[in-house]
Amino acid sequence: MYEIIVTKGEAASLMLAMSQSRQNVKKAFKKTRKNDLQTYDSIKSHLEANTSDLESLNDLTRTRLLMNRDELILTSDFIGWYVSGAKEVIKEAFNKVDDKSQEQFDNMIKIKNKVGELLAK
Repeated sequence: MYEIIVTKGEAASLMLAMSQSRQNVKKAFKKTRKNDLQTYDSIKSHLEANTSDLESLNDLTRTRLLMNRDELILTSDFIGWYVSGAKEVIKEAFNKVDDKSQEQFDNMIKIKNKVGELLAK
């Protein structure tokens, strides 16, 4: 198991994105990563448990996430896919990324960077 220390705001940003994307992910995984939906749901549940007392997406309270290697890889892949896709959609619709969306993306990128450091070890 790997330990990642993140803020509750960062964890909540990822949890919200994973909740919003579940249907799309489910469809995609049927074709390519059949066994990963269970891992995806496990990560999402873990994030929900760690953010149940959250005040806002800029909550700086630290929380600990425990993930195995497969969960780390899936988390990194998801964040990369979600952030690039969501930014495109938002830019197309509004010609710019609003501050609240950017905050969510920044929070997720921080997690992706921490995951990347752990996977590089």
